[in-house]
Amino acid sequence: MRVIFYFLGFVLVALSCFMLLTTFVAFAVQEKKLVAVFLVSSGLIAFIAGSLIFTFRNSEEVLKHYDAFLLALFMWVTVPFFLALPFYISGYSLNFFHAYFESVSGFTTSGTTLFPKVSLIPIPQALLFWRSLIDWIGGLVTLLMVFLILSPVQLGSRPDCFSHAVPSGFQPSISQLATMKWIPFIYSVLTFFCFLLLTMNGLPALTSAELSFSALSTSGFNPTGQEIGDYPFPILLIVVFFMFLGAMSVVWQHALFYKDWSLSLQYDHHYEPYWLFFLSFFFGLFFASVFYFNSDYSLFFSLKSGFSSAVSLLSTSGLEMHSGDFSILPLPLILFLVLIGGAVFSTSGGIKLSRIGAMILYARRELYRLIHPHCKRRAQIGGQIYNLQMLKGIWLIFISFSLAIIFGVLAVTATGMNFDSGFVVIISNLANAGTVYSELAEKTPSWVSYAEMNSVVQSVLILMMILGRMEVLGFLILCNLFFWRS
Repeated sequence: MRVIFYFLGFVLVALSCFMLLTTFVAFAVQEKKLVAVFLVSSGLIAFIAGSLIFTFRNSEEVLKHYDAFLLALFMWVTVPFFLALPFYISGYSLNFFHAYFESVSGFTTSGTTLFPKVSLIPIPQALLFWRSLIDWIGGLVTLLMVFLILSPVQLGSRPDCFSHAVPSGFQPSISQLATMKWIPFIYSVLTFFCFLLLTMNGLPALTSAELSFSALSTSGFNPTGQEIGDYPFPILLIVVFFMFLGAMSVVWQHALFYKDWSLSLQYDHHYEPYWLFFLSFFFGLFFASVFYFNSDYSLFFSLKSGFSSAVSLLSTSGLEMHSGDFSILPLPLILFLVLIGGAVFSTSGGIKLSRIGAMILYARRELYRLIHPHCKRRAQIGGQIYNLQMLKGIWLIFISFSLAIIFGVLAVTATGMNFDSGFVVIISNLANAGTVYSELAEKTPSWVSYAEMNSVVQSVLILMMILGRMEVLGFLILCNLFFWRS
């Protein structure tokens, strides 16, 4: 346990620095009260971080497997407490529980928010910047957690490219984090390029930064009072393109950025970007036809909304391009796409493309065996051979997600929420695409908004968002007594 607090100390140092950045933003937009809020929050977190690092500096640096799982849970549960401080101290209509809910949503890149639309009620710009920055931080932490914790133990039969991405004999530790420095570097550079392109197309710098954070983290949080589709077409194109990059594997981003294909060729799921592109194209055409024949959209407008919605849903951003778009589309298909999610090594949520592909492959092989009982076919996609053990792991992830959905729906409907809205809100937040529900709720009078939900439902949603980031199975492992005995 000591090493977990030691790690946490370094994480809090980084958060303190990010709060200082937001302090400068508050100063630039002349929100003097929030300058003091972020300075106090940053100082308090820096003091706690220093205390943790100093107290546990002599602890063992390398994380064991059970320490790694505990660290993951600690990160998703405790870090939002610190991220919530500015929301609470500022006194902006949020008690501490609501501030914590907002922070969990941002840190898990779920996009769920209790804030009203800026067009309805003005919200301080520094708070909106901080809320967007939390999304970006959460996306970066997600990528690091995947590589440092979930991949080494191949949770849910994750691909074994981890062994190619880091030196042999790697174990998660503070000193070994340097081997993963290319992840925050690429993530930051892509964010900067998105910011630069948006600014060059006429958006204010603050709005460009916030939309860049939202696009790369695939959170779907919209800090502006304007629908994304109402911006000029080049701006919409930039946001959708970077949402697509956010859903793409960071291993492929490494290959494209450094022009080094050795890692991507060893990456056994190198087909995922093609799948992501094909599904975006196929469902984009389908959605465009739905918009064209079921609304007064023009052909160009239908194509624009169709492809944007497909990328938004597959990346689990859940960002609606125009108000009412999602209400026109088939609801089962919307939920199906957010549950699929993007690539394994990405910031998107959901079950992930490679696992869905492996499940389809296994089902096809079993059907083939019914026709040819004595024929032996190897289950393989790209360079990855799926043995029975890996397929069991993938089906275990699927079953875990299904059980989480059942538990969540039962919990929220027990509080009086109707089944339809309860089913949608649980799937949306478990897939870390909470904006899907909020967009649909605006056009469905019988559905309540996140701010109108009671604290019990909001607590269940917090659990769903965290379970989604731990892929459910990681949490269930921590609940297993045999894991601790071993």
